[in-house]
Amino acid sequence: MKRTRSFLALIGIVLCVLLLGPLGWGQKPSANTGPKYDLTTEQKLKGVIEDVQVDARPGEGTHLLLKHGADAILVHVAPELFLKDLEIWFNKGDEVQIVGSKIKNEAGAPEILAKELSRGNNTLTFRDNKGVPVWSFWEPPKK
Repeated sequence: MKRTRSFLALIGIVLCVLLLGPLGWGQKPSANTGPKYDLTTEQKLKGVIEDVQVDARPGEGTHLLLKHGADAILVHVAPELFLKDLEIWFNKGDEVQIVGSKIKNEAGAPEILAKELSRGNNTLTFRDNKGVPVWSFWEPPKK
């Protein structure tokens, strides 16, 4: 009797793994491990790119230091490989308009998560209307 219960328990565990396991197997890990986009803090900024920075840490990527009036603000754009795959680049001195969510970094300084960036007549969209990154379903090119 004891042997039958152990066998039934083992079958139950195996069935749970087989039935519930695949639910998580096909899920792609979140592409955005950094700060979350907040639609309530969305704003437009115009300025000139003072510096282009690339941060290879997870959840980071290409950042622009934007001279906005008398201030400079860091703008989080998108992962470097995503921008390279789409052949998007930025240069010091470019005049741009940014639509993005204003956040604060760990030190309390303001930063922007870019949703759209306009340069001349071209507008680049990095997040959808809910603030979800467009690279969430993008796969880096295979080498």
